[in-house]
Amino acid sequence: MHDKEQKSAYQKQIHALKAQQSRVAARLGTAVKRALRIFGGKVREENGAKTFHLKEKGVIPDVARDVVTDLVALHSVPANAVIGAFKRIASALGVPVEGDVSDRSVNRIMLEGGAASEAQFVSTIREAEGVTISSDGTTHKNINLESRHATVIDKDGNIQEFFLGIEQAVNHTSETQFTGWTDLIEDLFEVGNEFCADGERAEQWRVFWNKLTGMMSDHAEDQKKLFRLLRDFKQRCERELRGERWHFGENGLLASMTVISERMIQDVGGTEAWQQLTEDERTKRYEEGRSAYFHKIGEADFDKLPAEAKVDVDFMLWAGCCMHKEMNAFKGFCTGMEGWWKAKGKDGPIKLYNRDNHATVQTAQGTTAAQRAEDRTKGGAVKLVSLAGAIFRHKDRKRGQQDTLRFFFDAELGFTINFPDTSNTRFQSHADACTVLITYLDLLIKFLEYVRDNKGTGKLNHMEQNVLDGFRCRRTMREVVLVVLYAQAISAPYMREIRGPFRSFDSVLEQGPLHAKVIAHLEKIAADPGLLVNDRVEFETASLDGKLWHDPEAIYAALAWIQRCSAEEREEMKDQLTMACKAATETWRRFSSEFQEISKASKENLRRAPMANTNDANEAAFGRERRALRNMPSISHPQLNSRQMFRHNKTSKFLRNMNALNRIKLRKLVRKRDGSGANRAKREKLMKNFKKVAVTRRKKNALQQEKKDQATAKINNTIVISDVTALDEARDAAPRTEKYLTVLQLDEQLNWYQHHFPDGPLPKTKKARGDRMQKFTYLRQAILHRNSQMEVEDVIDSPGEPSPANAMVVDMDDDDEMATDSEADFYRGA
Repeated sequence: MHDKEQKSAYQKQIHALKAQQSRVAARLGTAVKRALRIFGGKVREENGAKTFHLKEKGVIPDVARDVVTDLVALHSVPANAVIGAFKRIASALGVPVEGDVSDRSVNRIMLEGGAASEAQFVSTIREAEGVTISSDGTTHKNINLESRHATVIDKDGNIQEFFLGIEQAVNHTSETQFTGWTDLIEDLFEVGNEFCADGERAEQWRVFWNKLTGMMSDHAEDQKKLFRLLRDFKQRCERELRGERWHFGENGLLASMTVISERMIQDVGGTEAWQQLTEDERTKRYEEGRSAYFHKIGEADFDKLPAEAKVDVDFMLWAGCCMHKEMNAFKGFCTGMEGWWKAKGKDGPIKLYNRDNHATVQTAQGTTAAQRAEDRTKGGAVKLVSLAGAIFRHKDRKRGQQDTLRFFFDAELGFTINFPDTSNTRFQSHADACTVLITYLDLLIKFLEYVRDNKGTGKLNHMEQNVLDGFRCRRTMREVVLVVLYAQAISAPYMREIRGPFRSFDSVLEQGPLHAKVIAHLEKIAADPGLLVNDRVEFETASLDGKLWHDPEAIYAALAWIQRCSAEEREEMKDQLTMACKAATETWRRFSSEFQEISKASKENLRRAPMANTNDANEAAFGRERRALRNMPSISHPQLNSRQMFRHNKTSKFLRNMNALNRIKLRKLVRKRDGSGANRAKREKLMKNFKKVAVTRRKKNALQQEKKDQATAKINNTIVISDVTALDEARDAAPRTEKYLTVLQLDEQLNWYQHHFPDGPLPKTKKARGDRMQKFTYLRQAILHRNSQMEVEDVIDSPGEPSPANAMVVDMDDDDEMATDSEADFYRGA
């Protein structure tokens, strides 16, 4: 019976193979017809065979360029293999391919795709009703990188996001970022204006800034300053263009240029003085004068507008990334949670020392080193999951227990898990790690015990033992439970509204009510922590959106842990949750402040400012950059930007619709740009700044060292008081007498003791020393401290060393500042 079933199965397989074979010819015919439709007139018949020519009279035809660009940029075919891959595909379709394309030509073709993407962006700006920008910065191998995007909305409400490339920068200051944006827009418009369609006129780059309506970034202060710089620049560009339109309409271009030239000549002192200037100086003065002249006219015309019209003209909003809002609020929650232990005088979670700090604390108790190790070492949920991530998902894939853990879970539960990547910067990774930890706590402990017993020594290493100790510490696990409750009640439902497929709004400008709801819900939990810390919790009342928990198993595990707590511990958890929620509430308020300004904007202006809920576009661009550089370490930034821009901006259709004349212009532009050495010039600029910063730092350090040496020399030349009796006499001495000490002299005495006895009782800063009488008190303490550490008879009476016990000699003639007769005279500058 078994043989018959097996024979029947074989017959079915043979029948299926025969059916597939019979359809091969028809499929190949269909594929050939499709290829002929795609390649059109570029496929020729030669000797009875249809041949595709990669070159025509030595020139690569546009259709071949389009195929190469699509394969490399859209389908990630390596540039050095794209022609071979194309020939294999054509061969399978029965189409012979004649000719070849060099790797250099392929790279040039990809640069053409990037230039076409730039022209596409400028073309879109011409019809735009509003445009917003976003950016982010990072470093790669110690080089600053800036990623930039722009989102454009046209008059029909269609929105398109454009990737504008990643550029290297000398630093990450607001001024450098501002210059980067302005230079980029000028370069883009210079390219875009080369491809104006018939009847179109070239647009000035200032038009872009006129249409700018918003900026998205993270919440760093340099980004807020950048926004202010761009907003002021937008207004300046608008006034200049307004002044030009008004003046040209009244007087015409020639008359306007004449007026400006006459003003410039008059300002420098006449025609002869003007002629003596160099060409560059005359050009610079003319441009500055032109801008100032038209700005003044534009400002006067702007002042005539109604108040509402002025608001519309200058409208520009800043909004912070919602992902960063939640990330900072989570940090605020953890800070409040960790601060509860100290605020209530309770012993906190066990500290998870590294190997060196643990040895220091154990063997050098009572020393400064031990205290430093104690102060620098943390414990708690965040520290625990950071260490757990280093074990269960190490950032170096050759190390760690990640594969063993996956196999272990597959054997125990029938499925695998990937521990959250806390070793790298990953959004919500620590909250997710706490969720995994509380859900599978018993299994993770069991896994570490297996790891221990599999070792020849029968011992875990220091980090693994730290993690196991953290798993068994109830105070640490209490923090883990609180993090899980916050993540499930606030973080997960919030991010569903921000990034989920069923979110209510796509624009951050519409998320004001959501953030008000978050703050209100946190206040509700702070007032009644029993909503989360209880034997039973309901998602309808405890969750932010009133919907099902994001991870019900984690909630069940957290509640089971709470049920095993004593009544006293539950009350402490409620109090700790209240404090943490209050800290998170303040953080949410601080990072949602822009919604007060956004709420004042009209609906029409908000519509003109399309901004995503998060800055994911720039974050993802950096991720693609890192992956690409791993696979292609020698690829240049212009080449990489061209490929990414072509793909992200969907430039393929725009490029195919270019007419023949513009395609020729495109090739000439790229050849000129590729041969200009601009990429090398950027690298040289980076190195020039690198050296400049080093030279500046050296000079600064040398100056600081010189001042430090002078201060040390002054301290060493001080004749100090080493006896409290002499000090008391100086304190009681009348002003302008020999033994009277001014404030300056007291500071010199204190400086000497601070320098020679840094561990003494003196405060670290001069400001903390207080007034004159307080300085006497500190000086007395310093003398007593010094005398307790060394014998008086060992003191040598010489400059730089303490004088005999009853001596207090200050040479008033050597230092004019020290000759001040009284404290009042000293402060008056006498």
